[in-house]
Amino acid sequence: MSAGWDLFFFSNGFYAYVGSAMGGLTARINRHLRKEKKFHWHIDYLLKYSSIIDIITGENNDGSKYQCRIARILIKNLDCIKGFGCSDCKCSSHLFFSPKKKIILKHVLTAFNNA
Repeated sequence: MSAGWDLFFFSNGFYAYVGSAMGGLTARINRHLRKEKKFHWHIDYLLKYSSIIDIITGENNDGSKYQCRIARILIKNLDCIKGFGCSDCKCSSHLFFSPKKKIILKHVLTAFNNA
């Protein structure tokens, strides 16, 4: 993996990852929940050392990159890990951080409602 995320230090706290599920939502979520898997995406490397607490999903049928619209909203309100999860778009990041769950959840829900 070119970005070297396996060598990156992640602070303790809560992270929100914004991604797409082009191959199907259930299959993608189940893949992320599995501990044993071939590492393919940036998020695979983070999940090796972390746990999923909540999953928030949204649906977009207009063909646009909904995850990028959400990421552009989140970057205004949360710290991000530059370059994470966005190698196929022009976003600064698709991974966002807060030391408090309540704060990150508030901003994620707001972003979903406004995207």
